[in-house]
Amino acid sequence: MGNPVGQVVGALLAGYPMERYGRKLTFGTCVVLTAALIFIQFFARSLEVLLVGELLGGLVLGCYAVIAPAYSSEVCPMAIRGIVTSYVNLCFVMGQLLANGICAGTSKLNDHWAYSIPFALQWFWCATILPGLFWVPESPWWLVRQGKMAEAEAVLRRLASEKVNVQQTLAVIAETDRLEQELEMGSTYWDCFKGVNLRRTEISVGVYCTQVLSGIYLINYGTYFFQLAGLPTEDAFSMGIGFLGEHTPLP
Repeated sequence: MGNPVGQVVGALLAGYPMERYGRKLTFGTCVVLTAALIFIQFFARSLEVLLVGELLGGLVLGCYAVIAPAYSSEVCPMAIRGIVTSYVNLCFVMGQLLANGICAGTSKLNDHWAYSIPFALQWFWCATILPGLFWVPESPWWLVRQGKMAEAEAVLRRLASEKVNVQQTLAVIAETDRLEQELEMGSTYWDCFKGVNLRRTEISVGVYCTQVLSGIYLINYGTYFFQLAGLPTEDAFSMGIGFLGEHTPLP
């Protein structure tokens, strides 16, 4: 669901609500929005309506791409932070691969259910995730930034084993946040394009641009090019599904 441009815009929009309302509430809101936007895609009977649903869905998908790595890195132990944040990307890939298999299974249908069923199955994940949010703790880092030290300590005790010194961990989080606040004081987005920060911005933008400029998103149109190559429509579709499954791009 979604598109590269929508994902980038959604990623930019996710920053403020994450810091203002917390990771948990922002993520829950995105899930509700996803459930609502699926209605547009499910009932779409024209390309124009489907395009609107895909564009709006892409905005929310971009929010997930920001919230998930940030939250997972803040609630897991430092030793496995790299593994957990990388697993977020793996989850994106597994979901896209699963979607490809579903599309292959419904491709034999001759009515709108051929594409409506894959869209409708997204509601399953919304119905699974939303109840689970009641048991998900808020990020202790965000709680510390909000001055909610008691709640942050309670979350850390819930997440950590008995061998972990929670008070010491809380003190490290508080001190790290204090240093970050001092470094960011008086800074603006324009600072990203000045001095040493410009180099960092160029590297960050370059990494994502390289993925797009390599033509990886043209894979989504593989079926069309296979038809141009002379394959029958059904074989071209099967080749496109297999090609997507093998070369599913990371978000």
